[in-house]
Amino acid sequence: MNKAKQMICPPDRKQSKLGALLSSLSEVVAEERKKLLAPEMEQAEESKRLRVQQITEGAEEMRLTAALEQRRNQRICREITERDYKQTQVSLQEAKKPFKRQMEKILKKLIKTIDFLERAKRGKSAPLIEAAYQQCLMEERILHDREQQICLYVYLCRISLFFFFYWK
Repeated sequence: MNKAKQMICPPDRKQSKLGALLSSLSEVVAEERKKLLAPEMEQAEESKRLRVQQITEGAEEMRLTAALEQRRNQRICREITERDYKQTQVSLQEAKKPFKRQMEKILKKLIKTIDFLERAKRGKSAPLIEAAYQQCLMEERILHDREQQICLYVYLCRISLFFFFYWK
């Protein structure tokens, strides 16, 4: 059928050659253009990748620098704190020394005085201690006797109340 159609309406040979040539030419131009632009596209992508990598490296470097600075500041603060603490301890010890010496002197005097008083007390107070002991014993006996009398009185009162109410 194509043969019959071509016989009835023969195609223009010039136009078809030109159209085919144009279509193939446009394809060739597009391919050549792609070939020519490919290195530029690769270069643009590589440039973009390098910029992203540089930004990432810069950010990482800034982070590391900040972390290093923070650790350095912490170390400095720790050193200052330790140095201040040591200085304070030394100053405190120096301030305590005269007070400590004075207290030791006072304590030695008190020990001597107490020792002296105890010796004097032992010699003079033996009869006084014995008399005080006897006095305490006598007071204890009197107190014991009174407690016995009170217990007896309470017992007798209970018995009398019992008989009073029982025989009524």
